[in-house]
Amino acid sequence: MNVIPYICRMMKKYLILFFFLACFIGKGISQNEKKEPSEGVKGWYISEDFASEKVADVDTFSLNYQNQTTPVYKKTIGASWLGNLGLPEESQIFFDRDKYNQSREFIFKNPYLAYYYSPEDYFFFNTKTPYSNVSYTSGGYSYKEEDHLSGLFSVNANKKLNFTLLGDYIYGRGAYDSQSTNDLNGALYGSYRGDRYSIYFIASLNNFKNYENGGLVSDDLSDNSIESYNREVNMTESWSIFRSFYLYANQQYSIGFEKNDPNNSEKKIFVPVTTFGYTAKYENNQKKYYEKSITDFYAKNYYDSIATNDTCSYQLLKNVASISLNEGFHNWAIFGIRAFAEFDVEQNMCLNGDSALSHTNDYLLYVGGELSRKQGIFQYDATGKLMLFGDKRGELDLNGNFETNIPLNKQVLRISGNGFMTNTPPSFFKESYYSNHFIWNNSFDNIFRTRVYGNIALPNNYCDFSVGAGWENITNYVYFNKDAVPEQYSGSIEVLSGDAKLNLTLWKFHLDNKATYQISSEDEILPLPMLSLYSNIYVKSILFKVLHFQLGVDCRYNTAYYANAYMPATGQFYLQDETRIGDYPLMNVYANFHLKRTRFFLMYYNISDLLFDKKEYFTVPNYALNPGMFKFGISWNFYD
Repeated sequence: MNVIPYICRMMKKYLILFFFLACFIGKGISQNEKKEPSEGVKGWYISEDFASEKVADVDTFSLNYQNQTTPVYKKTIGASWLGNLGLPEESQIFFDRDKYNQSREFIFKNPYLAYYYSPEDYFFFNTKTPYSNVSYTSGGYSYKEEDHLSGLFSVNANKKLNFTLLGDYIYGRGAYDSQSTNDLNGALYGSYRGDRYSIYFIASLNNFKNYENGGLVSDDLSDNSIESYNREVNMTESWSIFRSFYLYANQQYSIGFEKNDPNNSEKKIFVPVTTFGYTAKYENNQKKYYEKSITDFYAKNYYDSIATNDTCSYQLLKNVASISLNEGFHNWAIFGIRAFAEFDVEQNMCLNGDSALSHTNDYLLYVGGELSRKQGIFQYDATGKLMLFGDKRGELDLNGNFETNIPLNKQVLRISGNGFMTNTPPSFFKESYYSNHFIWNNSFDNIFRTRVYGNIALPNNYCDFSVGAGWENITNYVYFNKDAVPEQYSGSIEVLSGDAKLNLTLWKFHLDNKATYQISSEDEILPLPMLSLYSNIYVKSILFKVLHFQLGVDCRYNTAYYANAYMPATGQFYLQDETRIGDYPLMNVYANFHLKRTRFFLMYYNISDLLFDKKEYFTVPNYALNPGMFKFGISWNFYD
């Protein structure tokens, strides 16, 4: 490795960062403290079926901004992934895995969920002035550098109508051979929120392309003289593509009455009594796998022994019509009631035994209802959906959530919980799939799942504490066996999970901790790490009265277990019992800064690579994490 050119490149990047820092410090010190215009920017998330709103803060916080470099940890403290930015992943925490991974969804979407933008991932805005954000993170040597660029622009045409444009681009060259990624996500979305009529709309694309190297030939990384990019991999001319595009719209019209505003007697406010809603979504997903030349990595070649060109797709046209009696329009209306009907048209396309493309159409009709309370101390929602027409095996989905805040002296005790019960057929592609290296035809029974989870939290500024526990029972679990093909376990599997959070603060010193303990009753079929930990120790303070900074070290750790392996041809994680993965502390040293509208960080990723003799940093068999490297990132917010 030529160290001098690398140092020069890194110095160039950091000089640019320090230039921006100097400019903003000079500007910040020379001006009086002003109120941040971000207070004029409000936002929320929505649920997909009914566009129920959940208010949230705009992402302007500098705390732990360095975590933006690893999106796989956005929703979980532990993940099995292939090591490079943008590559497939699977959460190690079973309760963090997507609830519908076992149902009718397109299974080839699952490995990219950490990067995928669903309707529930979009942040909807209402702005007094145009708001925009540009963010960029980078790290590593130039020939294996990873870059992540994102931008957002949001503007209100008037008080009720908003348009937002979002773009997100990932280009990870990879620390190992034939591991690069090229991901592009984007959307045009917005909302109109009137008293009687409202609409949410999204036009979204999610495109992922990554080379497949089949992992390292040898897991022994003890020889430091071999540079990572020169280590032998199983394949060099293979790649996967996943493309997704969808159009989404939710419209609602309310009837009700007007009454005097209690805060302004000269003003009238509209009180919705009954709301009619309609949600439409068209989704088109496509999975492709290519091999320019076939090696002996796979055991079978069904169609071609020279090259591979696998393809399959899933299209969905979803329609949900609802009528709601709203909560709070009268003293006795202490909860809301919704009834709905859903009609879906699904089309699955794949190769068949004659190597031609075949299409399968399904027409599905559901009915359901929802009971909810969003106001007051005790809040809850319960939803049920039943299939009336479609798959002969039927489908049932029941789920609910609750939360209550109990005053306790000057603090608040927060108690929350959720649960679901589902009886669903497996995904189409777990039952039927044809490709060059894998063919299967199955007839599985419905998967029956029951889960309950509860959490108690006592948040405060000095000792933020919460503890939770959950239980799930799965009957007829479908998994990918040691041959990387789907198989069904006819018995029941139980998963017990407990998690805790403890964040301690003493003056400027902070220690944040999260832990998850989980047990699988059938760990040979559903393997899970018994203990997963995340700890973050840091100092947080202010310089020159304007520059917020955070200096610290964080660490992720899980106990060793037989983690699922990864199959490039299908993009699925499957069972293996030869290699135990874990017992390696992944540590990062970082510095975060926040000045006015600018955030940036410096980090040395995987400093454990320099501190420990053990060089086996894997979360998936044969796929090593990136070696130690410098990373940085910067984010600007603009409000005019």
